[in-house]
Amino acid sequence: MEIRYAELPGLRMAYRSWGRPDAPPVVGPARRYRHRAGLAAATADQVHLCAPDLRGFSGSDRFHAVVREFLVGLG
Repeated sequence: MEIRYAELPGLRMAYRSWGRPDAPPVVGPARRYRHRAGLAAATADQVHLCAPDLRGFSGSDRFHAVVREFLVGLG
């Protein structure tokens, strides 16, 4: 999975996503990549799993936006 970016008001947030982009979005709860990858494999045909990076990781500016703003930034 490549790293993607959501441009939010005052924030550039890095994230990874799996599954169907046209499916309902689910924000990945796991902290570690291997946990997200397992969840992604189990749900790939049902949901669009989005895993935002934490502040200061993988290119995210900072993590002050709420989940709603993140999902709006995805489009």
